[in-house]
Amino acid sequence: MTEFVVRGTASHIFAAESVTVPLAAEFEDSKSVVAHEKAVALQSELIAAVRDLEAAGGVARWTSDRVHSHSYHPTDRDGRVQPAVHHTSIGLSVEFTDFDVLAPFMDAWGARDGVQLGTLHWDVLRDNRIDYEDELRIAAVHDAMRKAQAYADAVGAGAVRALVIADSGMMSAGAEPSHGPVPRFALAASAGAPALEIQSSGVEIRVSVDGRFEAGTR
Repeated sequence: MTEFVVRGTASHIFAAESVTVPLAAEFEDSKSVVAHEKAVALQSELIAAVRDLEAAGGVARWTSDRVHSHSYHPTDRDGRVQPAVHHTSIGLSVEFTDFDVLAPFMDAWGARDGVQLGTLHWDVLRDNRIDYEDELRIAAVHDAMRKAQAYADAVGAGAVRALVIADSGMMSAGAEPSHGPVPRFALAASAGAPALEIQSSGVEIRVSVDGRFEAGTR
């Protein structure tokens, strides 16, 4: 008998179905209470806008569970230490499923003083991801079988039989994860009106499996 150990892979670019937008309400002031109050007031406005979009079906879920405050002493051009500056940041994370309301939301709030927008994270819906990954696992196993058979044909060992099929890395330590999303997107300003345009070019999901096969006669 001859054994063959191979890795099968499969990937596909799926249309984005959701996008998570990280935001923060941030202010600095010479008084810590002022910085805090400004950040809280802005957070309240943001949450009110997000709740309206949630009620209309454009937002699937949102969280606001990150609060960070700190102080620092800046220096002037001569290196002299200046009075303390107090900084408060309150983070939010908003998951959009209606992309038509995404750009107007970011356009409006991105121009507001105190609002920080983070990197967009495009993804597929959680329930759909299970089905997509199952489809890709089947394709990855078929890819592994084709590779193993090609090796067997090269040495004249005959038809291969699967002995072990495992997630990538389960048969050897230190291998890369078996799958993960690779979001693709583009941001652009329109040539006419100064409005933000956002378009995803899809979410690539990759799956890989390891397989041990045998061929020949015992």
